Amino acid sequence: MAKIRMFFTLVLIYLSIAGLVTFSLFIHEEAIQTTMFGTWPAKDAKRWDVVLDGIDLIKKINFSMKVINYSVGWIQPLAFLSYRAYGKAADYYVNALSTETFANAPDLFIDRMVDVSFKPKKIIHLENGQYLAVNNNLGFFTNSRSGLQRRRIIGRLVKDGKYFIIQEEQ
Repeated sequence: MAKIRMFFTLVLIYLSIAGLVTFSLFIHEEAIQTTMFGTWPAKDAKRWDVVLDGIDLIKKINFSMKVINYSVGWIQPLAFLSYRAYGKAADYYVNALSTETFANAPDLFIDRMVDVSFKPKKIIHLENGQYLAVNNNLGFFTNSRSGLQRRRIIGRLVKDGKYFIIQEEQ
């Protein structure tokens, strides 16, 4: 009888701890969803500053959710897998929403890291021997006059005259 009682006590302790962990993860999920829903009317209103605030908030909530999940979420393996997938999906949403926000309001990203797929329309030769690859008001510096093919650029966005310049990481 004592062994059965001990078994049920251990099961109850496990369920309590697993419930505490998964409930915390659930609240994080709900916070991300609430923020995501808030970005939709902001997009409709063309309030890209509010959308960017939502992006930043989702990133913070998702980070803390991942910390909880990867540190103690393994206690409930199915929930761990589910919240790992949810975290990845939230990362994707942030990336897609950031892409749309950048396309509509690049000025909001000054002094931020950006990751863009860029196809220059023209290459401008500069006096210092460098080249400026540009597409409308967006550009990046290069040492090559190579073609106008599409490429991925990751770097910090700065304003330089009439252009937004992506300063690539070296």
